[in-house]
Amino acid sequence: MAAAQQFLVSSPPALTIAVPTFDFFARAGVGDFDGDGDADLSLMSFLAPRILRNDGTGRFTDVTATLPTGLSGSFAATQLFVDIDGDGRDELLMSGYGGTVLLSFTAASTWVQLTAALPSGLLPTKYLAGDFDGDGDLDLAGAGATLAGAQNIMLVNNGNLTFTAIAPFGGSSQSIAVGDVDNDGDLDVFFGGQARLLRNDGGMVFTDVTATQLPTAPGNAFGEFADVDNDGDLDLLTGDIAGNTMLLLRNTGAGVFVAVPGAVAPQGGANRSALFADVDGDGDLDLLRTGLNTPPLLARNDGTGMFVDDLGALPAPAASNSQLVAGDFDQDGDPDALWLPSPGSGRIFWNLHRQVVVPQSPSIGQNWSIELWSAPGYATAPRTAWFGLGLGRLPSPFEVPPFGRIWLDLAVPNLLEVVPLPVSPFPTVRTFTVPNLPGIAGIELHAQALIEGPLGLIDARLTTLVSSVIQ
Repeated sequence: MAAAQQFLVSSPPALTIAVPTFDFFARAGVGDFDGDGDADLSLMSFLAPRILRNDGTGRFTDVTATLPTGLSGSFAATQLFVDIDGDGRDELLMSGYGGTVLLSFTAASTWVQLTAALPSGLLPTKYLAGDFDGDGDLDLAGAGATLAGAQNIMLVNNGNLTFTAIAPFGGSSQSIAVGDVDNDGDLDVFFGGQARLLRNDGGMVFTDVTATQLPTAPGNAFGEFADVDNDGDLDLLTGDIAGNTMLLLRNTGAGVFVAVPGAVAPQGGANRSALFADVDGDGDLDLLRTGLNTPPLLARNDGTGMFVDDLGALPAPAASNSQLVAGDFDQDGDPDALWLPSPGSGRIFWNLHRQVVVPQSPSIGQNWSIELWSAPGYATAPRTAWFGLGLGRLPSPFEVPPFGRIWLDLAVPNLLEVVPLPVSPFPTVRTFTVPNLPGIAGIELHAQALIEGPLGLIDARLTTLVSSVIQ
């Protein structure tokens, strides 16, 4: 069977860098700052921060103007969304040479400064959130390795919108990863650079177990925890930004790791970023990564924790430096990815797994095509889609567990049909003729489908809503 690309690339206007200004996005954070259940974005460009609000279908609005003034400095170390106070809206932590700030989005759609909650004098640091002391709120663990002399640090959440700085780790590091590697219920820490594994013994006491539990300690700049072999414990992927090889360290139980040579093939350029996500819905975690002067790359998990590169999955050119972050931006139940090439504008890779795609807008008197994708390139059996095309969309989606969100307003006229989707690496195309009536120009059409999974209707998923205006 021929291979098919897994993702459709687009550059939404909100992700565009102004020209002729030389600028690029250096860092991104994904979170829900307005509490509406979808993935919003915080971007740090070479010149200034950018805040993008998701409408729930993957259409982003630039709301940077709502930020407090004076945030034009560089915050490229951290763009982190974290719900500090447990109110369902993520706060935004930004750290870099511009300082360290904590912001909260209010019900009045404005941002307020919570920076006074942080200890003073914080240096540029890469932070991750987690409940390290087991008290039910989120603390911040940070890796500090900058020309400013930042050290590894822990910011303990006091539960009253204030933090206390402690230093249970020692030293400085280039990156940080957190996870419960020994399955004892608390979060352990891996620091990249020197490749150190620290076991959480409770009470904010961390013991360096690198020598006994991480015997293969390559020089590297980052690490990512994930259960790649589905055995119930976290494995560790490490990568060196000075080279193009990655090393998978498999957890043999209780947080003891062994190297798995050849689990991940080298990429074309020096490593820049890596993340895990189940992009094809087969129950295991695949690998998305970027390298210096190379295109972004998808490596599929074969089910055992060994990865096979799919060179045609990500339709994008090479970039000198780039970052990938994942999020279900269109709320259809599968992970999409935001790609930040350097230089240039940001792009979104829309996951085509069980997806509706409209390649072009409808035009009066012309044929108009809609693509229905099931599982591009890896389906093993035919699927069925319940397809709807209508004139109205709901102002907010209606949740239908376990199928997802209905956006199509079924109370107004709709075309509803059952469409068989054969085993194919390509989409099933439905073509409609737009009436030759000048008066329909400007009408917005909305399309959504419920597409079966491998188990049929049992694991069917609603796609996102796709809207197009008649030209």
